[in-house]
Amino acid sequence: MGLILAFIPFLNPVGLIFSIIALVKSKKAGMGNGLAIAGIIIGALATIGLILIIAGLVAAAPLIQEVAEFCEQAGPGPQVFNGQEITCP
Repeated sequence: MGLILAFIPFLNPVGLIFSIIALVKSKKAGMGNGLAIAGIIIGALATIGLILIIAGLVAAAPLIQEVAEFCEQAGPGPQVFNGQEITCP
């Protein structure tokens, strides 16, 4: 279950936690733990990616807000904003 959740966006951290729990339980039971390890690896990488995406969006938010305000004042069509051409809706 952890491996499956590791592939679902925004549920990656839950998949990581479930995979860690599965690894601990499978070690105690003496069973194979390949799927748990795969879930941990994929869940960890996906969680790191999710964190980077959220951090990028938070960092870009002021610029997006600034462009939106510029487009409200400038009107629709191609405009020049800080030396770059943008298309306002």
